[in-house]
Amino acid sequence: MNAFIFRLSLVVLLFYSSFLSASVYRCVIDGVTTFSQTPCADNAEKIQGYDTTPTRSAPQATSQSTEPTASQSELAQVNTEVRKRRLNRQIQQLEQRVNRLQRDYEEEFMELTGEPLPEGDRMAAYPVGLAQEIVVVRNRYDAEIKKAREELVQRRKELEDLRG
Repeated sequence: MNAFIFRLSLVVLLFYSSFLSASVYRCVIDGVTTFSQTPCADNAEKIQGYDTTPTRSAPQATSQSTEPTASQSELAQVNTEVRKRRLNRQIQQLEQRVNRLQRDYEEEFMELTGEPLPEGDRMAAYPVGLAQEIVVVRNRYDAEIKKAREELVQRRKELEDLRG
């Protein structure tokens, strides 16, 4: 039992120590600045001053300038780049969702009517029961598409604010 606890403690310690020694590297790949925990290209530049080691004491007040150090500035840049990438990925996913919902609506319309989705609102051309089914389907998809588009507008605004 003691040997098991010792081995388990050793494994936990190894994982924890590897976490504490994390580094951040900056690379330019195809003209795009990339940040990674491992060297991401031959031109990888380790960001100096990026320390993940937890401290036990509170920072002491100094009489030095309150301007950010180079490492704080670089860390802020890393955080901004990570946020931009996340927003770009979310925007792409939302655009795909809107397109998929529109395709799904067109396919469901085709299944109901046997014909492609017409331009404009031509519900009068269909029997009353079928027109009611079409309206229910259209309302369901319109609500989902509207929600995705609103989120898309919000994400694009957040990205634009980050770009300044």
